[in-house]
Amino acid sequence: MSLLGQRTTTTSMDWDQFRSLIGKLERDGEFKFCLLITIGVFTGLRISDLLQLRFSQFVNTEILTIQEQKTKKTRRIKINADLKEIVERVKVKWGSQTPINLSL
Repeated sequence: MSLLGQRTTTTSMDWDQFRSLIGKLERDGEFKFCLLITIGVFTGLRISDLLQLRFSQFVNTEILTIQEQKTKKTRRIKINADLKEIVERVKVKWGSQTPINLSL
């Protein structure tokens, strides 16, 4: 956390670092964080929208359709093959009946 008036900076994460982070979270059983970060990176959704997602929204479809919480707009997002693979893998490990429900 920065102090009031203090200037902060950040750097980007390269793709290999991202994949490593996701792998470590998955390996350590941190499925909520794994999905939160992965879906957020692949879709660009706000946290309020990520917290409402369910596994069923990723099954048998190439398009994720959501209504944004903030703007109330309907948004259609193509599901990347890598994202779908990670969601399916986590679903198997976490249990298929568990909603994504990333609320902590």
